[in-house]
Amino acid sequence: MNKMKIEKLFFFISIIVGSLLIFLVPPFQSPDEDTHFTKSYLIMNGDFYPEEKDKKVGFEVPVNMSKFIDEKLTWASNREQKYSYNDMYLDQLLSVDYSKKEFKEISTGNTSPVAHIVPALGIGLSKIFNQLSTNGSVSVSYMLLFARFISLICYSLIGYYVLKRTPLFKKTFFTIMLLPMALFLRSTVSYDGLLLPITLLSVVELFNLIYTDKKFNKKHIIFFIIVGYILLNVKTIYSVLFSLVLFIPKNKFENRKQQIKYYSIIIISVLLLTIFSKMFIVTGESNEIVQRQMEYIMSNPFDTIKILLTNMNDQKWSQLYWMTGTFGLLDTYIPPIFVYIISLNLIIISLIEASKEKIKIKLNTKLIVFLSIFMAIFASYFIMYMSWSPVVTGEVGGHLATGVQGRYFIPLLFCLPIIFSNNIKIKNQFIKNKLTKIYDNYILIPIISLLVMLVIIVLRFWV
Repeated sequence: MNKMKIEKLFFFISIIVGSLLIFLVPPFQSPDEDTHFTKSYLIMNGDFYPEEKDKKVGFEVPVNMSKFIDEKLTWASNREQKYSYNDMYLDQLLSVDYSKKEFKEISTGNTSPVAHIVPALGIGLSKIFNQLSTNGSVSVSYMLLFARFISLICYSLIGYYVLKRTPLFKKTFFTIMLLPMALFLRSTVSYDGLLLPITLLSVVELFNLIYTDKKFNKKHIIFFIIVGYILLNVKTIYSVLFSLVLFIPKNKFENRKQQIKYYSIIIISVLLLTIFSKMFIVTGESNEIVQRQMEYIMSNPFDTIKILLTNMNDQKWSQLYWMTGTFGLLDTYIPPIFVYIISLNLIIISLIEASKEKIKIKLNTKLIVFLSIFMAIFASYFIMYMSWSPVVTGEVGGHLATGVQGRYFIPLLFCLPIIFSNNIKIKNQFIKNKLTKIYDNYILIPIISLLVMLVIIVLRFWV
């Protein structure tokens, strides 16, 4: 396998393991897949944004679809609930009547439609293929499988392109993209399947501008407008990675005037697109307890900061677990030892690769990137503390910030090699040889961890 180019290796592993996950993970047994699938289905049917009815914001959703999804969601935390081949067969092939609808709120309702274009395309394809084999209405599970498969293909293709194009840190990026949690999410329906490779693609493009002889041209303007809009409007915290723009050398532009012009076009275009898309958003009435929580935060900013920092510290090991190996509806866990093995392996690969690359990353660059990552994590806690925690706990100004999940931070790992950049020379020959073996056999831990994931999922849902 070491003889194969790293981008091809990633593509084949991603497709093989991801295809198994598509069938092994029962319908809607991944975080928020129910809302992401529903939004994708609505987009495919021309409903891009919600409407307001009786002071509620939502969509007209088929009743039978909602019933099917709600039944699958009852599996949460019930580890004795199993799936069978007969269940899978019937779920896929039985026709469903979508004529009767009900008005329903969904959490992804106001998310930009661009976030769900990929799975929506899969749902559209499922309808086409269904017409070739049967005259009945396509089932929810049948549509879900197509949506999952197209999402996996998109993730794998962009990942292939990224690894082929990046001038730096190929092995580190390979290791991150094949984290068990990363591939699990990208084999189900969510906007993460688009966001993670798009985030990495933007980082790689910035690396090309900073560390190679490539010049900033008009194609980059279009690219950063598209990526900037997606990140800003789908997962705003990932936008902090654009702090790398500060380190693009001036000689990548014809002159200072061109640099200002290009940056201005990008910023103004992204903002105008964002303002335009916000015009279609319907907010409805705010939850009373959320309003009270906002008032508390405004009145007690320093106490709020202390609460958030305390929660960030207290939840660090839980977040590590959720980042590496928490499957199903957050009720299926990879053995703890593999969490440490996976994490240690990623750190070792990043450190060694960062020391091998023939570039010098300045301390101020490291500090800005580190602060950007910290602010992104802090912002996640702040948003959840403001809008989610009071609803769940029923408490205003409480000391618990809940709802933040480690999977949100996987794209931020792409900046690890920048922070770990070093000129360390290991003098101890024994340690050097062992670390070199780990680095040369970088494929080993990702493959083992993915196999363990598959075993855990089979045990959880099928045995």
